[in-house]
Amino acid sequence: MRKPRDLFFGVTMLVLTAASSSLAAAVDEFVIEDVTVIDGTGRTPTANQRVVVRGGKIAEITRTQTPIPTGVSVVDGRGKFLISGMIDAHIHLLGGGAWRDSSAQSNKAIDELVGESTLQGYLYYGFTSVYDAGNNPDFIMGLRARERAGEIIAPRIFATGQLLTYPGSWSVGYAGSAYATGRIHCRISIGRSLSSPIFRRSLMNRWG
Repeated sequence: MRKPRDLFFGVTMLVLTAASSSLAAAVDEFVIEDVTVIDGTGRTPTANQRVVVRGGKIAEITRTQTPIPTGVSVVDGRGKFLISGMIDAHIHLLGGGAWRDSSAQSNKAIDELVGESTLQGYLYYGFTSVYDAGNNPDFIMGLRARERAGEIIAPRIFATGQLLTYPGSWSVGYAGSAYATGRIHCRISIGRSLSSPIFRRSLMNRWG
């Protein structure tokens, strides 16, 4: 029997990729029966495992065939695989108003619904953490705060926020703030980057 672990698992071909949030929130405890576990350490996949999820976390992985308590939901894992939740380490989440057709500049307004649905899509495909490498800080830091508070169904969000770049760069706009050579220009641009109330709060929470 393995020790309880403080991590989430994603599921391939099993509708449990959002176990860390939606399913776990609705059901305090459930069991995945007879599933093949791939733990991501390089060890051989282990078949016919019983995985107990309690309070949104993996509580037990075992081969035991003891009776399951009455009232506990059971997911049939036969022929399916359970893998560690994946991490997308470089995204620019849609909805921040930064790009149209992924590259052209845009004045499009922030659309948090687009952001939320895209985040849910990551969960659907087994990604339980994402890193946003540059975005509208009001947009991405706001979503990150809501994710941390448990207000939205989303993978865990890590984010850079505002980018700093050079005049004429493709990322100038919501995602990139340009600065010219020289300390004065750099200070002005950084000041503009930090003008977002949400961005300032995030810095205070992080370094305060």
